[in-house]
Amino acid sequence: MTDSWWLKLDRAEHHLKEVDFYVAQYSDSHPYEAIPTHRRTKGKQHIEWLLRFTDQPDERLGVVVGDVVHNLRSALAHLFVAVLPKKFRSKPWAAFPFFGARPFDDNGHPLHNEEGERWAKLVKHIPAVVKTQIEMLQPFQVPSDEAVIRFCEENGIKPRDLH
Repeated sequence: MTDSWWLKLDRAEHHLKEVDFYVAQYSDSHPYEAIPTHRRTKGKQHIEWLLRFTDQPDERLGVVVGDVVHNLRSALAHLFVAVLPKKFRSKPWAAFPFFGARPFDDNGHPLHNEEGERWAKLVKHIPAVVKTQIEMLQPFQVPSDEAVIRFCEENGIKPRDLH
């Protein structure tokens, strides 16, 4: 049987293909016009260009992007539950933790606040190596340029393609 988190990732990939379709459809329609504007500064004439969009993308694009995000988030939740001991898998708190601010200190100890306590509770029963990976995936973490370049080299990606 296929792991549920793989199925969620597969579904996200399916939706990404839909996103590509809608973006290409919108881009190919050239939904913009460039309008020259003239202004004078210190006696010199300057032309600036204003880009005005003449049409909006298909309204389904936002819905499909939401589907991608939902499936990716669900895949992380399914994966987190899979690494928990069985007796904790049905707990209401059993889902991949996301933190906007760092809930632990530089030594990995939970901070003495509400977020630190929540972090400690959520990662208490998972293996240390998984905890470290969860720490690295948090939104507040910003990888160094060296780490990004190393990741790209290891995965055959050009850094500019990450954006």
